[in-house]
Amino acid sequence: MCGIYTYVGQKAAEKEVLAGLKRLLYRGYDSWGVAGLVDKRIQSVKEIGVLRQTKPLGFGLSHMALGHTRWATHGGVTQKNAHPHLSQDGSLALAHNGIVENFAVLKNDLIQQGETFVSETDSEVILRLIERALKNQHHWPTIFKQVYDEIRGRNTIVVLTRQGEIWAVRDGSPLVIGVGQNEIILSSDTMSLPSRIKKMIFVDNHQVVGVNAQGKLSIYSLDNDQKIKPKFEVLHRAKNVINKDGYQHYMLKEIYQSAKVVKQVRQMINQPQLDQAAKLVSHAQKVYVIGSGSAGVAAGQIAYYLRTIAQVDAVSLIGADASSYLNLFDSTTVIIAPSQSGETADVIEVLEQARAKGAQIITYVNMPGSMMTRLADVSLMAQAGPEICVMSTKVVLSQMAFGYLLASQIAQQSTKADRQLQLLATSLDKLLKQKKWLRQLKTMAHQLAYQNHIYLLGKGRSYSIIKEGMIKMIEGVYLHAHALPAGDLKHYVIAIVTQGTPVLALVSDLSMLRDVQSALSEVKARGAKTYGLSFTDELKADEHLRLPHLTQLTELLGLVALQLLSYYMALELGNNIDKPRNIAKSVTVK
Repeated sequence: MCGIYTYVGQKAAEKEVLAGLKRLLYRGYDSWGVAGLVDKRIQSVKEIGVLRQTKPLGFGLSHMALGHTRWATHGGVTQKNAHPHLSQDGSLALAHNGIVENFAVLKNDLIQQGETFVSETDSEVILRLIERALKNQHHWPTIFKQVYDEIRGRNTIVVLTRQGEIWAVRDGSPLVIGVGQNEIILSSDTMSLPSRIKKMIFVDNHQVVGVNAQGKLSIYSLDNDQKIKPKFEVLHRAKNVINKDGYQHYMLKEIYQSAKVVKQVRQMINQPQLDQAAKLVSHAQKVYVIGSGSAGVAAGQIAYYLRTIAQVDAVSLIGADASSYLNLFDSTTVIIAPSQSGETADVIEVLEQARAKGAQIITYVNMPGSMMTRLADVSLMAQAGPEICVMSTKVVLSQMAFGYLLASQIAQQSTKADRQLQLLATSLDKLLKQKKWLRQLKTMAHQLAYQNHIYLLGKGRSYSIIKEGMIKMIEGVYLHAHALPAGDLKHYVIAIVTQGTPVLALVSDLSMLRDVQSALSEVKARGAKTYGLSFTDELKADEHLRLPHLTQLTELLGLVALQLLSYYMALELGNNIDKPRNIAKSVTVK
């Protein structure tokens, strides 16, 4: 979840690391810190809150520095718990991304042996283990091997030494190397690298990276200490893409890129990877679609399209709760895994175990070179462009549109799918320009923003959509939202519907209209205030926002409407929209 950024080169390291950390803030922003090598001494600055530094840190002409932006896992959001952590003699600075699952036992053992701790973090346990190893060993691959033999979990570690070296090791949490002219950067992802960096290396699990003050790069295997020849890749990307383009927030900009994203999905029709994925799914005996958070909701929609369009026996699973299915995976199983980052830890753990059982894997991610792409038999790229807001919008839309396209390809309906996706893109573009429709949406947002809770109803192709609406209201509005199938309302939730309770329903096709109408009638009879999103006034909600009626994919218009509704609700409350409290975008810890 956290972001790590190091710089070694001829430029001012302090400035480079601060700029890199700002590009990594979506990974966590509880606190931040930088350690720099100054006259063979390590100096550090650590602060609580989002990085907004404008004054110099005081590292002067330092050309080597290590930075970290934190999403707290162990220990509160305090200056002492912020990274980088310094060794007791000041000779090392350590930044860490991951969770040491057995840190409490290790810490207790170390305390009994006389060690002291400054912070509450599991990261400081790693630092103490490194300090102990250094008493008898100075070869960093061996030191890291000793540490990894003791710790449990998925952990990536980066260390700055007083001798003028950077040493890093990856296991789980991502790490990339950017190589420029007389400069080397280690970072948690490619998107944070400056535009001048044209070459890069993806660090694989169980690899150790060393960089000295002269920029000499070494890579070793953590398992056998053998040197590894660097595998350079060209870094392709557009320049200056990370800006708001005049929008008030990244979230709003990214919602308004919806039509563009759908057009990008259309381009996959002629890609061989789509055909490969379709063939794998067609021949599978069982298909699971696995994701977490918003990608977990997208997984549900992808599975729905596979069942209803392609007649594929597909089931969606949440990554963190998929363990009970592991004994069902075998060589006849295909797993489809959507993810924005491609580094979602609980999904990766399932994929690793499924791969070991012979299952074949299809991934759909937005970050090239990520761990999930490397685990896949077939990897498709969303190519939705950078998504900076922590709340995912355009990538979720891309994932669902991909699921529709994949199902249509299997059903040999790709020509029809192409037309429907084009119609969806055109409708989205027009809808987001309709001033009257946007005014209605803002009025609805004003009414809902100050509620204590809200219930969202959907059915069939709209159910996963209203679950995504629920997620956005929880993430950005901090509102208790509950999404449920319309027909299930009367079995339990109706017990707490009282006068004025807000209930929002989405209808995207006529086959579901009657059931949702009935559910709204039941809650209105108990005094609920009802809101409707649909293409027909027959829904008979107290407040109604009309959607264009498409032959298929009206539900994805509803998806964007709910995202925009949540945006205006959060805006009404003055919340930090692009950086909501307590969450991070790339969830690389379990």
